Amino acid sequence: MKGYQESFSVLENIFTKGRGKILRPSKEKISSNGDYNTLIYKATHNLLIKIGYKDLEESHSIIENLMAEMISKDMAEDYIKSNIISLLVEIINYFNRESKDNKFSIIYIEAIEKIVSSNTLDDIEESLKQVVRLIIDDLSTKNEKTIGLENAKSYILKYYGNEISLDEISLVAGYSRSHFSRMFKKYMGVNFSNYLIDVRLDNAEKLIANSDKGIVDISIEVGFNDYSYFSKIFKERYNMSPRLYRENKK
Repeated sequence: MKGYQESFSVLENIFTKGRGKILRPSKEKISSNGDYNTLIYKATHNLLIKIGYKDLEESHSIIENLMAEMISKDMAEDYIKSNIISLLVEIINYFNRESKDNKFSIIYIEAIEKIVSSNTLDDIEESLKQVVRLIIDDLSTKNEKTIGLENAKSYILKYYGNEISLDEISLVAGYSRSHFSRMFKKYMGVNFSNYLIDVRLDNAEKLIANSDKGIVDISIEVGFNDYSYFSKIFKERYNMSPRLYRENKK
């Protein structure tokens, strides 16, 4: 884990170093609108699922379609680089699995450096595809049951703020609903619903203690749409209300 943290700490410097290496000058102002953000979000989500299924063909297809859509929207090349690097880091974080093997951190950094210094869009696309191939190759060496459950865990840790149903998370893991429920509880020591609540509470506690965001807003952000329910289970865990908890932390 330390190796990954050290590797990521240099990402900002790497990208800053490559800011002058734009594929070609663009007169267009960079505009990140809602549609584009949704495009990146959907591509990231779908790519993580397909990689988790070890579906190389579909993963490459998602990358190709994303590149084509960004180009069709007349995005500046340096902005495309920025978003592909962000996507790459999302993939790294998702499939990291808290591994102590640093070989991939080196590969990822090399891929980012290649993207930064790329002279063509094809080079950018191929660099991302190469990393995807390496991840799928690595997943192929692991136990199928472990991969499915780890995919589910990673999905929850990334998308806990969304509504996640048992049906949805079962599909992510590649199991039937009933089989997933049994396997998840055996593997994690707690059922899916309680694990999701624990993850949401963990993140809510961090935000309450370390930010000035409104507590109601925090409850919604971490996935609790019913504030009274959030307040109740927060108090059960921390023995005080969210507001009192914040006051004590301050």
